Amino acid sequence: DASTDADGASEDDAGSARQAVAIAVAKGAVITVVLTAIAMPLATIAGLFLALGRISPRRWLSRFAVTYITVVRGTPLLVQIFLVYFSLPPLGQWIYGASPGALQALLDLAGGESFLTFPPFFVGAFCLAANYAAYEAEVHRAGLEAVPRIQRDEASALGRSRGQESRQV
Repeated sequence: DASTDADGASEDDAGSARQAVAIAVAKGAVITVVLTAIAMPLATIAGLFLALGRISPRRWLSRFAVTYITVVRGTPLLVQIFLVYFSLPPLGQWIYGASPGALQALLDLAGGESFLTFPPFFVGAFCLAANYAAYEAEVHRAGLEAVPRIQRDEASALGRSRGQESRQV
């Protein structure tokens, strides 16, 4: 026989509420682990390319990387998620509506008006990877710049290209 408290709620109700909360927390934990397993390898790879772009002697590539890293690190992740999830679908509809017929036919193959509409899980994984990539880029850049100048000069004296120098030193 279930007892009731002063508010009339039974112990069974409290137990089932606790069980529902525990299940919701467990599901959230699984989703978090899966999102992390998807986003972190992508962020590490993208971060490496951004770091190489940032230290590149090509000015346009370096500026792109610096701008990306600065903007992404300077905006909260939640704002980035909202922008991608809520701004891209109307942008896609606008692009589709403003496109000439031949381009609309091509966009129809990609989903028509909803070609920039993505599922929430994909948006979450993409935004996490894009956000973490900016931070990873700074980690990689610091590691690359930690190589003493003398070692880079020695690699150059041995006839190594910049690519070989980066891989072998």
